[in-house]
Amino acid sequence: MRNFKILVLVVMSLFLTNSCYDDEGVTSLESDSRVIEARGVTLKFGRYFGKCQGNACVEIFMLQEHILREDNTDHLPVNDEFYNGNFIDFKGSTAVKIDGVLSDFPKTLLNSKPIFNTIGQPNAGDWGGIYLEYQDVNIHKQYLIDLNRSNIPKELRIYVGLIDSTIDKIGEVNNQN
Repeated sequence: MRNFKILVLVVMSLFLTNSCYDDEGVTSLESDSRVIEARGVTLKFGRYFGKCQGNACVEIFMLQEHILREDNTDHLPVNDEFYNGNFIDFKGSTAVKIDGVLSDFPKTLLNSKPIFNTIGQPNAGDWGGIYLEYQDVNIHKQYLIDLNRSNIPKELRIYVGLIDSTIDKIGEVNNQN
């Protein structure tokens, strides 16, 4: 009986150790007291302008499992509706540095109660807006954020700038291919 107890303790400790071990290099985001793993997170992000012509008016991307894809439908995002695009691989996607897009995602946004959120007055003066859609196994939320940074809370301004500059870099890479 004593050997059986020892065997059970060893098996339990191995199980607990393995369940806490991260052998796939998964990065994590802390949000208050819980940790959200980057594996399984889908982040759609982009920039849009309503009174605009041409390909650069709506640029929406999807980051999933560290793979960046581009939407080729380019339709304006709508509040109260998740973005349904046609996301495809594009040449040069590996040349774009996208590390901060997910790792720097503002954790305060995940604490918001509504599923659909508008922050500021995106595109009100045709200065554009940022589209964000966060989805993991527990959360699915959409954010339309004013691109005019003076209209949004200070804690979001750096991240909005990061999204804006990342989209510029993606455009530069796309133009080279």
